[in-house]
Amino acid sequence: MIRVFDLQELDGPDARIADYFDVIAGTSTGALLTSMLAAPDENNRPLFTAKDLTTFYLENGPKIFPQKKYRNAVICSTSVNYTFIYPT
Repeated sequence: MIRVFDLQELDGPDARIADYFDVIAGTSTGALLTSMLAAPDENNRPLFTAKDLTTFYLENGPKIFPQKKYRNAVICSTSVNYTFIYPT
């Protein structure tokens, strides 16, 4: 397995993951990552490197994924009714 960082060492600092794959995709935070890896700059080259993603998440993660105000709250329920429907 070759890591993205290894590709930049082999092919130079301008190497981007989008240079190696026709399609990159993800869901949730993966969609954000793949969008950043594929977003073009003014020269139609990928705007961000894989190393940029760590910095982006450290700086912007708390704004994108704010902590819940009551994250330590305990939710209690006295009546729980689970209904399972099985195909016949």
